[in-house]
Amino acid sequence: LIPRLLTAGDGQIYVYDYGDSRLKAFGHSGELLWMTGRSGGGPEEFGNPLDIEVGPDGLVWVVDGGNGRLVRVSPDGSFHISVPLRGLLIRDIIPLRGQVLGTPIGSREKVWVMFNDSAREIRSGPPPLEPLRNAHPSTLQTIAALGSDGSTWAAVYPFGNILLVYRGEELLCTGSLIEGAAMSPAAPESLP
Repeated sequence: LIPRLLTAGDGQIYVYDYGDSRLKAFGHSGELLWMTGRSGGGPEEFGNPLDIEVGPDGLVWVVDGGNGRLVRVSPDGSFHISVPLRGLLIRDIIPLRGQVLGTPIGSREKVWVMFNDSAREIRSGPPPLEPLRNAHPSTLQTIAALGSDGSTWAAVYPFGNILLVYRGEELLCTGSLIEGAAMSPAAPESLP
């Protein structure tokens, strides 16, 4: 109806459809395999998901922004776990082996939050650059992506033209979203 979020894994394509508030799985030939959820705030309900991703274990992670929680759904469509985010608004998630990383919106204290496989917060990373520590919260919105090696990831702050590249929890380099600008090894207080 109104598909907005898309991810793939283990031979399936997962779509969150805002038209009927359901998470849907499609096979490699395009056939609908299952659909789950509905609009609301209760169990097996969604309220404005912001991201969906498939973890290395095949579980589908949903950032249920409207309900302030992380939800894990199995590859067969059954709900596994739903955990409140306790005041954090997570924009993007990056499932790693045994943990998932989230990038919060509007947090001056945390640029990433690590959750264990049951979605409990275990660690967080402070802003490594002065512009992120002093930015207005409305500009601290990220776009994040996982590298093909499964441990390298990047976060982009489009409103500040900042790019951060990590391996796990280690900041590898920083850069600007300016055509032709070089990347720099991690320097805690400067941009290239």
